[in-house]
Amino acid sequence: MRLGITPFNVYLAAYASLLMRFTGQQDFAVSVPVSLRNRPELQTMAGCFVNMLPVRMSCTQGTSFGTFAQSVSERMLGALQHADTPFEQLVARLVSERDLACTPVFQNVFSFERAPESQGETAGMRWRFSEFALGNSAYDISLELNYSNEDVSGWMDYSRALFDRDWVERFVGCFLRLLASGLEAPDTPLLIWHCWMGQSATRCCTSSTPRRPNIRGQALIHELFERAGGTHTGSAGGAVRG
Repeated sequence: MRLGITPFNVYLAAYASLLMRFTGQQDFAVSVPVSLRNRPELQTMAGCFVNMLPVRMSCTQGTSFGTFAQSVSERMLGALQHADTPFEQLVARLVSERDLACTPVFQNVFSFERAPESQGETAGMRWRFSEFALGNSAYDISLELNYSNEDVSGWMDYSRALFDRDWVERFVGCFLRLLASGLEAPDTPLLIWHCWMGQSATRCCTSSTPRRPNIRGQALIHELFERAGGTHTGSAGGAVRG
């Protein structure tokens, strides 16, 4: 790519810049799941060796998409130096009072991984990969992309208490337009791209959404689940040829 950075950082920059446009915030964290199987003895060990790595995103007025993508790449490289730091330890240092209504430090997730094989055979045992809906979302919104030799496909998980499918579909449409336009003219300021998104972005910014479920205070665990019953996830998916 002409930007001289990896596709991962280009997609992450487009995702983060849209979140800035839709939320009005210019400084927040996007969490990226990273594998902790960085030692040979862990490669064949069963278990979930994944850490959530918050990456700070910030942007000043007049910044172009190319400049922002470069800064995202630098921030990602810096964050990876601390990939082994347990997320729980980070929360203990940064968060003095927990809010049970949301995830501490970050509320959104981005992942960009190689698409898994659909089926295979290991040690004489045949297996097949299949996707299934978890039925709930731990975060406000998540963009998960899988890449192969020809395609990039993905989906979004989102809290129904905050967003609806129509909002997410508009978000995805703006994401694809920003991605294509940003690569074609990376020196154009992000503010101009945001204006060119037109009515779709405006409707996303001004649409009303249900309030967060109030789960503050002390309660039994089953009571918390009952109060948060409206936060089941939805999903929207798509594919990009490239």
